[in-house]
Amino acid sequence: MNKTSLRYKLVSSLGAFALWGGWSFYINNKVSYKDGVVSGILQGISSAFVTLMLVYLVTFYANQFTRKQMKITLTPVLSVTTTGLLVVFAHLLVGTPSIFWTVFPMIITGYFFSLFTVLAITRE
Repeated sequence: MNKTSLRYKLVSSLGAFALWGGWSFYINNKVSYKDGVVSGILQGISSAFVTLMLVYLVTFYANQFTRKQMKITLTPVLSVTTTGLLVVFAHLLVGTPSIFWTVFPMIITGYFFSLFTVLAITRE
């Protein structure tokens, strides 16, 4: 499966939806079932969207810098900060009980994904 194909992107997004939505349900279900369901659905949708958009965001930020070291250092931070803040804000709106533990694993994973992506971009 080609990493730029529509099928690859859809499978990746569905995987992110299931993984991070399930994680959010697990973490927030401890407070109440309703909180688990609402935060799980929100996190699943957010993760699917972030997965689709992260490569584009990394490419955009990487093109803003001329020095390779700036690209490698700042692009992952900016990409994850942008997407992370949007996801945290969405969880604040729906009243997710455990926002930190809901988004923390996704942000760490997103950072390393962004780092590897920008390294691949700068190698070309």
